[in-house]
Amino acid sequence: MASIVQTARERYQAIVQLQGVRKKKTFRTRKQAETWATVMEGEILMKGILPPEAKGTIKELIDTYEREMAAAGIHWSDTKTYNLFKLKEQIGHKPLKILNRVTCIDYGKQLAKTRGPNGVKERLNYLNKALKWGLTVKGYPLQEQIDGVAHAITALGMLRLAGDGKARNRFLSEVEIDKVKEQSGTMRGSSIDLAAIIDVLRLLPLRIGELCQIEWENLNPHTESVRIKRKHPTNPDFWQVVALPKIAGVSTYQLIAGRDRRLARPFPYLQSTVSSYFWLATRMAGVEDFRLHDLRAHAITWLASNGYPKPLCKALMGHSRDSKVLDEVYTRISPDMIHASMEEMGLDVKAKPRTGEVVPLKVV
Repeated sequence: MASIVQTARERYQAIVQLQGVRKKKTFRTRKQAETWATVMEGEILMKGILPPEAKGTIKELIDTYEREMAAAGIHWSDTKTYNLFKLKEQIGHKPLKILNRVTCIDYGKQLAKTRGPNGVKERLNYLNKALKWGLTVKGYPLQEQIDGVAHAITALGMLRLAGDGKARNRFLSEVEIDKVKEQSGTMRGSSIDLAAIIDVLRLLPLRIGELCQIEWENLNPHTESVRIKRKHPTNPDFWQVVALPKIAGVSTYQLIAGRDRRLARPFPYLQSTVSSYFWLATRMAGVEDFRLHDLRAHAITWLASNGYPKPLCKALMGHSRDSKVLDEVYTRISPDMIHASMEEMGLDVKAKPRTGEVVPLKVV
């Protein structure tokens, strides 16, 4: 039968001995130890044996994942390559069998010291992709580890250390954006021109990954446009020509094409690195709950609130769906904008008495 022994502070050893099978494992809480022991006993009673354990280290799994996917002709972005490299560097030495919710939460808390919530969730999601590949393609017993990472992401989301997947309604002011931009210029040791990135993304609703992947040859000076490789549900090699118009008196084409031509690309940076530096800049500037992707929503909100047509907004954003994304996700209308609009239209004063007549609402 199972026995639970406390071996040290926050260390509980569960020992299962049943039908000639003996197994032990250490946990941080008694409840975790008891849960594991109950599951193990059930496996022994049903099958007569314990389920197999995952073998090897995290690094060995990721190395196999990368090698076999590359051999199959499947490649991914620089961001995924970078995140897998950091996983191997930071926790690659850990055996797969000890990877659980607790170890993933600890790792997420360490990541949160230098990365924002989205960056933490992104890194853990890439870890889970490798684990799911090992389970489905190679048949490794990794379901417990997959569940552990998923539970850790949820727990870290509750602590606001990882993205929670909920729709955001953060209203950005130009003052906040300027504060972060100014702070980015004082960050020592940074080779990233974060201020220039902010100047582009506050006006042009591109994703940071799209901006960083633009090559010089993608820019067309005659039409002031750029070819961008964008996400597509069915076409992995989908390219779109995107206009770079003048917005609020600023030429977005010049913001990109006018960069130093000695650079390999206009913005030769990794998406994850830019996100990390941006998060640090927001903390140093004292601006709370400000994510890099919020600039995309800010740009779209400005365009939509100034009467820019939805089809043209969709073309700039790269969205194929109709107005749902625009209306519910990226167009964030603040109370100040409502008050200003009412005042501009003269609806903030009582123009004439109401007659009681019902006038149908005209939807534009």
